[in-house]
Amino acid sequence: MVKGGNHSEVTSLAQALIYQLKAENGKDLADCTIADEYKDVNSSTLYDRFYNQLMEHLEEYITRYEGKIVYYNKDKEFGSIYQEDDDNLFFRQADYIYDEVVEKRDVVEYSVMKTFDVKKKVPTTKAVLIKTLYEDINY
Repeated sequence: MVKGGNHSEVTSLAQALIYQLKAENGKDLADCTIADEYKDVNSSTLYDRFYNQLMEHLEEYITRYEGKIVYYNKDKEFGSIYQEDDDNLFFRQADYIYDEVVEKRDVVEYSVMKTFDVKKKVPTTKAVLIKTLYEDINY
């Protein structure tokens, strides 16, 4: 997946993370490469950098959509995103990429994941990998 994208830093970080994980666990490194800039960086730091770079370039790897939060229950930490030609899309606070404050009228970027609604006993979809773009003050 990472090699399929066109972001060289994400690829380098992924290779470095694999290298350092193997090195830290005493595994064979014959099939691994690591860029010089990452040789002295531990796997935990590499993971954090890799994750952040991957999340910043998600559109290179998966389909992203834009929508507006039309409902949010702060106590239960779930809500819905308006979709123009479909039913509103369910989401949970936990599906945000980063720990963000969720507000009604936020315009967000997200991906869609197939899931199953246990209460209704039907296949459905929900928003995941959500990131706030801005608050729509022109409501």
